[in-house]
Amino acid sequence: MRIELKNVRWSKWASQETECFQASVYINGKRMGLVWNEGTGGPNGYEPQSLQTALDAYGETLPPVICEWADPTTKSGKAELKQCADILIGDALRHWLLEGDMTKAMSERILFINKAGDLVQTRKLTDSERANYTKNPHLLRDAVQVLNGLERSAALELYKSHIGA
Repeated sequence: MRIELKNVRWSKWASQETECFQASVYINGKRMGLVWNEGTGGPNGYEPQSLQTALDAYGETLPPVICEWADPTTKSGKAELKQCADILIGDALRHWLLEGDMTKAMSERILFINKAGDLVQTRKLTDSERANYTKNPHLLRDAVQVLNGLERSAALELYKSHIGA
């Protein structure tokens, strides 16, 4: 199941304990409904309610999410969370936010992986400078892979893996 958010309205300033947003939910390319969160720590709202039911059912088929904190019942090991609609939507929203961050950075800079395996970005460049570096990546000292020249989904996966997302 491919879950995407479109028509996202996100408010950084109103996000307190959770992300404040509203979005259309698409499953496998078809609009299925609306999701929102007021940003004050509560769960997401879904319209129609059957959207949450379908996402919860799908989450049941997935492996649990392994968390970085200790299991609250055993006080040791890593906690496991059953996947549910809110977790799936949270992942889709993080994907949307990261894609926006990467797109903004790539509109001003060249992003690349250096020989040490780090994600590096240039200073702000003009359009012609960005085009020149994208066409001639050898001009970037220590560049192993230039993200600006990659297909968008491949660039996003590299971006996410290098920022720890």
